[in-house]
Order: sequence, then structure tokens, then C-alpha cells
Amino acid sequence: MKSQELITKYLNNEASQSEIQELKSWIDKSEENRNEFALQKNSHALLASQIATGKSNSEPGQILVKNRAGKKIETSLRKIYGIAASVFFPVLLIVTAWLLYTQYQKANQEIYTEFIAPPKHNSQVILSDGTHVWLSPESSLKYTNSYGQRDRTVELKGEGYFEVEKNPDKPFIIEMDNANITVLGTSFNVEAYPEDKLIRTTIVRGSVEIASEKLFESMVLTPGDQFTFDMENNNAYVEKVNTEIYRLVKDGLLLFKRNNLSEICRKLERWYMIPIEYDDTGDDNLLFTAKFEDESIETILKIVNETIPINYKYINNQIKVEKMKKQ
Repeated sequence: MKSQELITKYLNNEASQSEIQELKSWIDKSEENRNEFALQKNSHALLASQIATGKSNSEPGQILVKNRAGKKIETSLRKIYGIAASVFFPVLLIVTAWLLYTQYQKANQEIYTEFIAPPKHNSQVILSDGTHVWLSPESSLKYTNSYGQRDRTVELKGEGYFEVEKNPDKPFIIEMDNANITVLGTSFNVEAYPEDKLIRTTIVRGSVEIASEKLFESMVLTPGDQFTFDMENNNAYVEKVNTEIYRLVKDGLLLFKRNNLSEICRKLERWYMIPIEYDDTGDDNLLFTAKFEDESIETILKIVNETIPINYKYINNQIKVEKMKKQ
């Protein structure tokens, strides 16, 4: 099957497990293939809002978006991402936000831009005010072309490490499901995958304020604080942690930061594009912390087993993980 057809089926959630494996093998073959996959994935994300409202007649590789008045605006996606991918991708997929910002600003319209990090790659986004964001795989950052003018508001789904430029007149605001973070200038990590039902914020430098309709009052966090909010049980707490490992998101490493087994499996799914069936019942007090660079999933599971006793095996192009029962 041609790579383009595989990518299309995957992005439309129509690929079988064997096709997902075939696509993963194709992506791992070369930097060129990884660049092409990242290009197509981001193109698909930017067009997603239009699919819900009607079919597009745009040429392949074109962005079609609508402003608030409903006017259609087109620009070349391949031109923008081709520059970023060819120059920066060998180390990280560094997407410089000013490229899209400048392109869209010409239309003088309110347009949403969204960046999505591809599997197995942390992606750097540089916003127009100099703020740096490192996105973990399968994470997304969304904002409008008015960012930095009226306000500095972004939407995050997934995990990101932020180094925010100070601007007392325009606080930096991260909007997530069920919570917002407000900051003037600082470095911090945020984990907010909707399917995990948890929000974690870890402060490396500076301070932030976190607020939610589900919290009785807002909370101010300082360096070393880790805030955890369980959206299902409506529980929130703050504890002191060693922040060193949270900085390593910038280095493109696969990180586990005091994760339980279910969190480990979901992170491996996002990173390696391999479905994992796991047993998340039992003791969640066993937590795993580690960093990996270019390790196979088998190697990682073997190391996990040293902390959280597990059995794992491949079944029908997926991995089944079970906790070992206590004797």
C-alpha cells in the first residue's frame, strides 16, 4: 500500500492494526518519511475544523480556513512546513510560529493555528513574543493570529514544557479542559491529556496561578511545586518534587515522571504508535521515573518490570501488559 494512502487512512481513523504497523515501519525508515508524516498530520489538523462544516475544494497541501465572518482564506501549507522541516527536523521538529503568523496576518482576520507533535518526536514551537513551548508526542498547541496583540492565550492538549517571556501587561494564559493557568514569566511543565482525566503542573522557575470552576479557589504555585488535579474525583493537591527531569522534555527524550502503570502504557502508545492493552487495577502506589533515548519498547518494558512487576506479550499487532500478582 502506498505511503500516502496509509497516512490518509491513519489520520481518518480507518487504518487497521497491521496498517498502523506498516505505517510506523515506513516512518522509521528515514528522516524524509518522518518529515512527510509530520507535514500531513499538521495539514490534517488544520483542516479538521472545515471537515465538520463542509467539503473543501482546495488543492492537496493547501490550508483552507474560515474567519469569523465565514470568508475562506487559503495559503500554502507545504511551503511553510517545508521550510521548518528541512532545516530543523534532524534534531527536533522545530516549528517556528512566526512563519504561520506572518502568513496569516496578511489576511487581517481572526484565524486559529494549531500545531500537533508527531509520534516519537518532541516539537518546539516559538511564539511571536519569544515564548518557547516544547510539545510531547501527540500533544497540540492552539492560538489565534491575534496572539501577542490583545492577549497571550493558548490552548493545550497533552504535555508541554513552557519558557514564557515576561510581559506584565499581557499575562500568558494556558486554557485546558476544566482549568486555566496564568503566568507572567516562568518555566514549567504541564500535562493535560483529556483521556488521562488528570492535570499536572510542575513549576521549575517563577510562579503561576491555576484556576478551575471545580476548585474552591485559585492556587499559586512556586518552584518545586507540583499540582495534580483529578478531574474525575474532583481532588487536587500540591507536593514538592525534584524538577530536574521536567526540563529534559526540551532534549527530545522519552520521559517517565513518577508515572503509574496506566500512565506508562498510554505514553508508550503515543510514542510508538502501538496499541497497548493493560490491566490498570490494583496498587497504583508503584511509580516509575526514567528517561530514554532511542530505546525499543521491549527494552523499556523490561526496565519498567524492575520497578513495577509486569508480564507483557505481543498479540495481534498489539501489546498486552498485566501486573504480576503478589504471591
